[in-house]
Amino acid sequence: MKNCNICNVQTSRIESHHLDYERNVKIDLCVACHRQLHTMKRKIMPELHRPIKIKCNKCEHVWSYKGQNPYYATCPQCLYKVKVIEHEEVRE
Repeated sequence: MKNCNICNVQTSRIESHHLDYERNVKIDLCVACHRQLHTMKRKIMPELHRPIKIKCNKCEHVWSYKGQNPYYATCPQCLYKVKVIEHEEVRE
């Protein structure tokens, strides 16, 4: 079990958050803090949030998602809802 670097809760469900992809700098976060961090980051610093490359599970259309919703994106081609969290590590 590890501690979250934000709230210090001890949990077995720790996720790595990249602070710098090029240098592979990461911090350990609990699931709640990781989601909250991404939500705040998109709202407060949208210019710093890199687009997420998303592939639709229904029509297989691929696009760069730059939206505010950290959980779901709507495919611009078929309007199917796609989970954003599943695509977080796939960056452009």
